[in-house]
Amino acid sequence: MYTEKIKIKKNQVLNRFYFEPINPYLIALWLIIRRLKWDVQPLSWSSRKRIKQWKNIYKNQKAVILCNGPSLNKVDFEMLSSYSVFTFGLNKINLLFDRTKFRPSCIVAVNRLVIEQNSSFYNSTNLPVFLETKGKKNVDSKENIYFIHQGGPPGSFARDCSCSINQGSTVTYVALQLAFHMGFTEVALVGCDHNFQTKGKAH
Repeated sequence: MYTEKIKIKKNQVLNRFYFEPINPYLIALWLIIRRLKWDVQPLSWSSRKRIKQWKNIYKNQKAVILCNGPSLNKVDFEMLSSYSVFTFGLNKINLLFDRTKFRPSCIVAVNRLVIEQNSSFYNSTNLPVFLETKGKKNVDSKENIYFIHQGGPPGSFARDCSCSINQGSTVTYVALQLAFHMGFTEVALVGCDHNFQTKGKAH
């Protein structure tokens, strides 16, 4: 398919940036172009302003990030609710909603396919939802939807998420950056394990 060829070409270009002799000018140019493509949209500025409002509002407090591993089935959600601890739900955390009255304080999703598959929920929920900018194709812009821009170089960690974040190959890494942005000083990871039936090369 033509689209597949374009995708392969794009990946080959990015691989040249990162794995052949490193050219910082090309990497900087690529990051600037990505940023400008997002910044020319009014949605960019409204999202940045609203994400800025979350900065340090939970300073020196504790939070729990609910990852998507199978051990999440052993979590006592009622206990989390009783302690009123702030929780980050990841990706399709809503699949648990029919089994518990627990609801996370906010939801984070950055994978394009996950956002597409779960868009009907994101469009209907009133919970705060942080989505990567590609999500704007499937999710409506509303007061509780915050679009975050992926633009950080490998290994970076955003201390202020209103401009850009580094996806870091996992939504958990994005949630950690948001936790830092909000001012949390102690963060626990729950359900941070994986069990895939299909074995393949690690990302």
